[in-house]
Amino acid sequence: METWGDLLRWNAAEGRYYTLDNCYKGPYYGATTQECDTYFNCSHPNTTRTYRAATSGYSVKNGIGYWGYDESPSVVRTCT
Repeated sequence: METWGDLLRWNAAEGRYYTLDNCYKGPYYGATTQECDTYFNCSHPNTTRTYRAATSGYSVKNGIGYWGYDESPSVVRTCT
């Protein structure tokens, strides 16, 4: 199993999310769960930003490959 995690921030001017940080774990054979941590330190005081996380994973079982992808709901935070 292999996993990828991304921390994304919304860019209103470009109308899209872009990656602030990412992580990767694997391959771990026989794994049923994996954890991949990512983080970002806010350096713009009193600025409101919209973030979300995305994760994906790949695994092979009995010669068949499986791919999964998920995104979290958006979270709005003001940097302090």
